[in-house]
Amino acid sequence: MPCLFFSLDKKTVFKIMDIMNLFYGVWNQINRGVIMQKRLIKNGNDYALVIGADIIEKLNFTKETIFELSIEGKNLVFSPKTENDLNTNISKSLDNVNQKYGAVLKRLGE
Repeated sequence: MPCLFFSLDKKTVFKIMDIMNLFYGVWNQINRGVIMQKRLIKNGNDYALVIGADIIEKLNFTKETIFELSIEGKNLVFSPKTENDLNTNISKSLDNVNQKYGAVLKRLGE
């Protein structure tokens, strides 16, 4: 099988690497389903990420929607909490309180 050898100068190699990184970045965004890029904005002492109304409507979010934030590697993931999630958390909390302080609460109620 024939083999082709050639040499490239450093400048050409870096240009090729830049082009490959560009294509990889575009492919990675398409593959992950990235549909837009946003910058944080300053909001008092904090920062905010503004999400467009079209995305909010598409995902059926409202201003009352509660989100759960988590960090996975270098990614910030936010997921909407459902009514069932909230009810489950409340039930678990009440169970913990009753388990820990049930006897005291029962005496207080008498």
